[in-house]
Amino acid sequence: MNQMAANTHSPEILQELFAALGNDPFVIAETLVRQTLADGLIRGAYASNAASGDCAHGEAETDFDAWWAKHRGDALTDFVGPVGQYSLPNNAETQCSPNTWGTPTNATAGYAPEPRYGHSAVWTGAEMIVWGGNNGFGPYGGGGGRYDPATDSWGPLGGGPSLRYLHAAVWTGTEMVVWGGNDGSNGYLNTGGRYNPVADTWGTPTSTSGNCPTGREGHSAVWTGTEMIVWGGRNSGGAQPTGGRYNPCHERLGAPTSTSNPDPSRGHAAVWTGSEMIVWGGSQDLFTSPGNSGGRYKPTTDTWGPPTSVSGSALSGRIFATAAVWNGTEMIIWGGTSAVISGVEHRRTLTTRPRIRGAPRPRRARTVPPPGSLIRPCGPAPR
Repeated sequence: MNQMAANTHSPEILQELFAALGNDPFVIAETLVRQTLADGLIRGAYASNAASGDCAHGEAETDFDAWWAKHRGDALTDFVGPVGQYSLPNNAETQCSPNTWGTPTNATAGYAPEPRYGHSAVWTGAEMIVWGGNNGFGPYGGGGGRYDPATDSWGPLGGGPSLRYLHAAVWTGTEMVVWGGNDGSNGYLNTGGRYNPVADTWGTPTSTSGNCPTGREGHSAVWTGTEMIVWGGRNSGGAQPTGGRYNPCHERLGAPTSTSNPDPSRGHAAVWTGSEMIVWGGSQDLFTSPGNSGGRYKPTTDTWGPPTSVSGSALSGRIFATAAVWNGTEMIIWGGTSAVISGVEHRRTLTTRPRIRGAPRPRRARTVPPPGSLIRPCGPAPR
């Protein structure tokens, strides 16, 4: 319990959980802490035995969930009471320290996903959901995970649409919708799925009929409040200048986004302003210099407005500048790469203009929180 309080990334939410349990240390320890601790211990022990080949059931190559489903009935269920008395942790340990990095997310206990890239992540208001990706050998087959910053613990997330990476995902307020991507074998996908974390179930797959866009990877997706707008990306036909609009409530695909749009691109940045989707940057292929222009799409009229300006202090062209956020009045972009392949030479220049004092080192293909969430230097969580 003390470790959970010290390592929490959302102290105010943890305090609310404690209060909901009457601030009773025994109830908190037995209903909130014990299950997290037990899950981490048994998974750690299983992984250690499997790695050493010392598996009690001769199933060292079976994943834990499959093994546990088969043998959970063998576990002892007798309750052993605590030795001594529980006590609430010092509230001072859960206070936020301004402008500091806290303890890294727990990557060893519970259902923490394996390392990967090309995955997606959404914030639900209470937890981060990670799904899909590539582990270096192909699309990761273990689904994903659900991270609760209040308890610094991971929950399970399995199932879903076919394995993929470089897909897109949005949070609707009740569901995570994933679409597109590459499955590493059959190529580019125009399928997707809908995950409800409350029910812990995957619902009806996204429709592939009607105006469904062609399969692609490296595209962008934003949530407008009523529909998901997909644009750009690439497939076997190159960079795509097209998109589509998906309404999960009516399970239908709207008309494709207007064709009077920016140049086709992959790896571009995209944000939703509340009335428009702004896309910027990206590249048609690895042999073409990334652009520094973009466009503004208005779904109510299905039109693209004037291209974004390339004059004045406009940023240099870049790809994978996916760290873009909307602050209510502006789109803020950071990082990316101006990679171009010429013959056998790969020129990679990471840029950080305008220069920001104390900014992180240049990088590409990073993830930022979706609209409605914050990276907080300190203070209470948004309501």
